[in-house]
Amino acid sequence: SSGINAEYGDENQHVMRLLETQKAILEEKWNGGKDLLAAQEECVELREDIKVCRERVKEFEESSDEISNELSIAQEKISTLLQDKKKSQESLGRADKTIDLLNSDKERLTNQVAMVTREF
Repeated sequence: SSGINAEYGDENQHVMRLLETQKAILEEKWNGGKDLLAAQEECVELREDIKVCRERVKEFEESSDEISNELSIAQEKISTLLQDKKKSQESLGRADKTIDLLNSDKERLTNQVAMVTREF
């Protein structure tokens, strides 16, 4: 009877060791599962962050397009103003020549009037 008890004791110890091993394996799997869930949650958060970043990039691109359009319009206006300035300078040059011609005509006429006045 003591041999049978010893045999059962050995078997019980063996079963207990197997159960402990299985428990350790299950705990590892459980912890691994929790780690996996945490990683999945992190992935979901990262996907949300990526979505937000993509929206910001899209907004930036739209804003960049608007700025680019405004810049083109401003460049066209500057070009027009430079052409207008050139035309104005040309007109001023012609006006200066006209004034010079009128002044020389006035001088010539003044001299003619002076000569006519002296004769009479």
